[in-house]
Amino acid sequence: RNVVAFLATVLFLVSAVSCGYTGPNQRPPLSQRKFQSETIDSMISQLVSKITDPSLGHLFVNAYPNTLDTTVAFFNESAPDSYIITGDIDAMWLRDSSAQVETYLPFFNRSEKVEKLILGVIARHAVYINSDPYSNAFNFEANGKGHHDDRRVPRMPRISFEGKFELDSLMWYCTSPSSLLPQRPYLFLCSPILSSTLLLSCSATPT
Repeated sequence: RNVVAFLATVLFLVSAVSCGYTGPNQRPPLSQRKFQSETIDSMISQLVSKITDPSLGHLFVNAYPNTLDTTVAFFNESAPDSYIITGDIDAMWLRDSSAQVETYLPFFNRSEKVEKLILGVIARHAVYINSDPYSNAFNFEANGKGHHDDRRVPRMPRISFEGKFELDSLMWYCTSPSSLLPQRPYLFLCSPILSSTLLLSCSATPT
């Protein structure tokens, strides 16, 4: 599955080039990048050196590391704990952030820093889902930002940014790190979290 995710990214880039993309290298300066991985940067350099189409090379350099360069708003390597925003919105979507880091799973056992980034996403998701299994997006901390004027039962806690119940968001949490479960026993929390959430969804309907 990790290889498939990586190949899907490459196919997307090839498709974009076929549409006439010719943009330059637009990665932020090194000092402004939110997360840096020598392992991934080395891979990018090696791969680009073998790409004969300049447009495809530029597109890959811009697109593949974009999540790391621009959306890792918080990373505590010792915890680990990772807060990854979606685009220009200061909130973390369960589904989006899972998909954003999934493309880096091939580097999980090759870079300790990347491994901790991904584990930090999984750990934060577990905290979020335990806090509110009905919400799909969350704040960095319990600051009450977001769509708290929306009517919903039960009411959104302050940690939630958007209180939409999306089953696919929960499934992203459980399926995206599936290949890591045998190596990290504490990730077994996925099963009871999903099970309890499904039971709650059957007994109460958010509005």
